[in-house]
This record gives sequence, C-alpha cells and structure tokens, in this order.
Amino acid sequence: MHPLTKDIIECKGQEALQRAMTTEDLDEIWNGCIQAMAVIATTSKEPPIEIIVLWDLLLNEMDQLMNQETSKEEIGLFVSKLVLFYQRVRQYSIKVPEPLAHFATLKSKVTALLSLRIIMTEGGYTRFYPILSRNDGETVERACGLISYLFGNKRYGECRMLLEYMTRRKSTIGTYSSLDEFLWEACNCYFKQDPRLLTREKIYRWIENYKGGKYRTDAIGILWMNAFGLPNIRKDIVSLWTNEEEYILSQVQELLGNLKVETNIEAVETQEVDLWEFINEFVPKALPKYENPNPEPKEVKMIRVKDKR
Repeated sequence: MHPLTKDIIECKGQEALQRAMTTEDLDEIWNGCIQAMAVIATTSKEPPIEIIVLWDLLLNEMDQLMNQETSKEEIGLFVSKLVLFYQRVRQYSIKVPEPLAHFATLKSKVTALLSLRIIMTEGGYTRFYPILSRNDGETVERACGLISYLFGNKRYGECRMLLEYMTRRKSTIGTYSSLDEFLWEACNCYFKQDPRLLTREKIYRWIENYKGGKYRTDAIGILWMNAFGLPNIRKDIVSLWTNEEEYILSQVQELLGNLKVETNIEAVETQEVDLWEFINEFVPKALPKYENPNPEPKEVKMIRVKDKR
C-alpha cells in the first residue's frame, strides 16, 4: 500500500498533507490518491448511497486535476477531501481495507450464481450488442446475462463478489485479453456509457499503464465499485459536505495559500491555530441525512402470551 494511501484511509490529515506537499513527482501523488479511492471497494457490504455519490464526485474532481496544470495548493486541498471522505466512511462503521477472503471461500460463495441460467431478452441483446456481436460464444453471453440480472435486481452485494471472483481468477473470456477488459465493457454496456463509468475506467486505465501496471492490483477496487451501481443524489441536497467539513476545508485552503511550496513544510511557522493537528482531530459531529438504501435489519422478538382460563 502506498504511504500516502495509508495516511488517507487512516485519516492522518497532518501526515497526508505533508507527504503530498513535499512529494515532487505529481504522478506519484496521483498513484497514492487512486489507490486510496480504490480501498473503499474492498468492503463486501454495499456502501450507503451518499458514500458512492461523494466517491464519484471526488473521482471526477481528481480526473480534472490530473488533466490540467495543477498547483500544490489544489492537490493539498484535494488530499484533505479524501481524508474527510474516509472520516465519513468511519462514521458509517465501514472497515477498510477489508481483508480479502481466501479464493476457495470466495468461489464457494459465487458457485450458486454461476449456475444460474439467465435467458437474455431482446432488450438485453440490444444493450450488450457491442459484446455479443463479437460472437464469443455461450460463456460470454451467460456472463452478460448474469451481470445484467444482478444489476437489474439490485443484488449489488452478490455482484460485488462476482466481480472480485472474476478479476482474481486471472484468466480470459472469449476473445478478450482479460476479464478486466470484459467487465469494463459489460458495465459500460449495461449503464449505457454513463459519464461516471467512463471516468472510473479512465482513472483505472491510468494506473494500469503507470510504471508498467505495477500498481494495477492496488487499484482494482475502482472496477469493483461498479458492482454497487450508479445511484443519483437527491435534487434537494445542496452540498455533500457538512457545515463542519466545509469549515475545515476553507481553513485548510487558507493555510495552503499562505505556504511556500519551495520550503520545507515542516519548518514553516503556522498561524495561531495548528491546522495540521486540527484536521487530524476533526470529526464531524453528525452525518448528513441521506436515505440508507440497505438499513440494518432490526431484531424482533416474539413473545407468546398464554390466555388465563
């Protein structure tokens, strides 16, 4: 795991900011950020809608920063947002990174799914035409049908296991060079080339090509996140950041604007409030009120009362 990634997911704001601001190689910073974005998908539990929506917005912001001349202040602010994102993840008691199951255990969990016989509808053939037109045979058609079935029935947890199983097999399917390549095209077909999917794939392709794909497996979560679908944020939500989070971001932005990147950041005298420590200690007082798509089931105890005779 990249050191910057570790600082971010452990919510060590001071260390993450210092590392980002003192690293000269921008690509190495993006490497750490992308790995951090991928870690959330190691969870086997479907994240709340608000987490997925915020994740996509941050991924889109990173894509924009990577494709323009970006200042260290902008990078520092973005890293701060990632730290706050993982503080939000902690608020939902999502433990990351979640240890991956033994492959044999994972296989046993998806065996029932793989045995399902899904009949592809006419609409399905139309949707997956870019794949099915390759005439790769029954195996590819069945895989498309199964993925479509899981998405359509909102069986996102099972879809997440299926994607992990397929990518960890390290084999090929049809005329595709890898299962990763197939899964990206299948997801894009199902979601009709949604811009969010295109951004996800673009970021994944970047790290796949970075240093010869050395860190590809560390970013596989970018692909796994597709299993949880593409939820839309409610129109009445003005901002995904709480007032407390907006405040800390404004304070960090002000601090970063006063720093000279050329100097050693550890030697820079800060103002009255030590904002490096402030971001480390900051915890939002309350979560934004979003609808949880999968609330935890409540335990109901049945008590039998005997009538007196």
